[in-house]
Amino acid sequence: MINYINNEKDIKSESSIFIFAFAGWPDAGQSATNALKTLSDNLNAKKFAEIDSENFFNFSRERPLVYTEKEKRLLKWPSNEFFFVPKIINNLDLVILNGIEPHLKWNTFGDLVIELSQKFNVELVITLGALLDAIPHTRKPKLTITSTKNIPDKFSSKQYERASYEGPTGITSILLDKFSKIDISCLSIWAHTPHYLQASPNPILSLALLNKLESEIGIKSDLTKLNSKAAKFRARLDNAILQDSELNNYVKNLEERYDSSIPTFENTEEDVKLFHDLEDFLKNVRSDEENNEQNI
Repeated sequence: MINYINNEKDIKSESSIFIFAFAGWPDAGQSATNALKTLSDNLNAKKFAEIDSENFFNFSRERPLVYTEKEKRLLKWPSNEFFFVPKIINNLDLVILNGIEPHLKWNTFGDLVIELSQKFNVELVITLGALLDAIPHTRKPKLTITSTKNIPDKFSSKQYERASYEGPTGITSILLDKFSKIDISCLSIWAHTPHYLQASPNPILSLALLNKLESEIGIKSDLTKLNSKAAKFRARLDNAILQDSELNNYVKNLEERYDSSIPTFENTEEDVKLFHDLEDFLKNVRSDEENNEQNI
């Protein structure tokens, strides 16, 4: 069931682009969902609906959050929220779905998304995602772009590689399959996250995704703040690695393998410990910075 905000059930579009991303398995380093949050905020996107979470989540796995705001105790359920931006490019509206990969009833969930997209006369679907990869953070962010079919010339004159992945998949593929069956072109832009940064939000890759969205389709927004976050994150990361000779050697080894295109190798128990040590360091630094900002 889709719950509309106030009287927003009447909102509609003659022609639109639909972009979505899901937290969870398809969102390593929270790169995709943070990219869409940045885009929504920068474009003053208006939330108009959300999918009722009751039938799609196991709440013992994705727990509701309780918090205090202005001395009131509030409860936030896992949500899949829709946002709208009018006339974003070439007289086309923009619909954004930023959510969490559901646990249950993927077909039903997908049908709800298709129902809403048809109401907005979606002509192009774009999904943002991120996956773990044996890639060093010291190299240019790696992005993979694929399409389900040729993209209409009004959006891009480029021909994109067709998706060739085979194996376990997520809700993203379910939705792309459903859109393909109703003859809507879909473009997927995925960032490759260094596997030793899987628990840290990665603004470098969020920035890379939004820059690629602009260069490929022309959807742009002010990325000044995100550029600053990415630069600070890179500085913290470089500093953490320089302080640990084992981590430093690991990254150098990864650089050599990546530059020479040697296939991914398995991580040892020592490697995993190094990753955890790095994640703990970055979390502590981020927590200190957030506390400092609150005290300013």
